[in-house]
Amino acid sequence: MVTIGFLSNYGRYIYDKKTTRSYNLEKIKPDSLTYNLPVLTDDSGNRQGNKFYTIISPEQLKKAYELKAKSAPFPKELEDCFKDPKKPSPLIVEYTFKTN
Repeated sequence: MVTIGFLSNYGRYIYDKKTTRSYNLEKIKPDSLTYNLPVLTDDSGNRQGNKFYTIISPEQLKKAYELKAKSAPFPKELEDCFKDPKKPSPLIVEYTFKTN
């Protein structure tokens, strides 16, 4: 992850060495592959080796739950966060970037 600033314009980007492209984090949106969870945000969490960790707030989980019909079926661990859909438990997500 790279932070780039030019005059008053700042942004955070992910750089892909294979394609030599950079991707603006502000333009990356969650989709059904991530169960509509916003894992890539301005605060992309902590890194430990090749794994990244981020916290998903109850408000973000509520939005993901509203899009549940458009997502892949939730895994059991994610379903457990929604025992009460109006007040879901915060979630720590572990993820890695696809390398191929």
